[in-house]
Amino acid sequence: MAEARTAAAREKSPPASVDRAAVWVVVGASALLLGGLGQRDVWAPDEPRYAQIAQEILSGSEERGPAAWLLLRLSGEPYTQKPPLYYWLAAATGAPAGRVSEWAARLPSALAGIACVALTALLGRRLFPESRAGPWAAVVLLTVFR
Repeated sequence: MAEARTAAAREKSPPASVDRAAVWVVVGASALLLGGLGQRDVWAPDEPRYAQIAQEILSGSEERGPAAWLLLRLSGEPYTQKPPLYYWLAAATGAPAGRVSEWAARLPSALAGIACVALTALLGRRLFPESRAGPWAAVVLLTVFR
């Protein structure tokens, strides 16, 4: 009886092999989103502000210690309009160089975009195991402008 249950479970579960189309979509997303991250200046109005907040975390760590990571500041004034995770990641990415460059400011967003594409491909595969819905949904997500 236990053997019948395990055989039925094996038939219902998707194969353990990796979907090559999904892997290629994620590789393509990585190339598109990571290529040229630091080649352009930050674009107004949002990117300069976000990079400045992350930079103030780094420079404020010397003066205020760990509190610089908790209370975000923009031009010395408290900035409480957005959640701090992005700023923490951008500051941590720029910490080895001592400053938040264009590359360091954009890397957390690019990695989050790649993760979203990969999760979309995985979700499509789990929901529709017999079709290519996952990779196609990931391609559509990757090509959406905003």
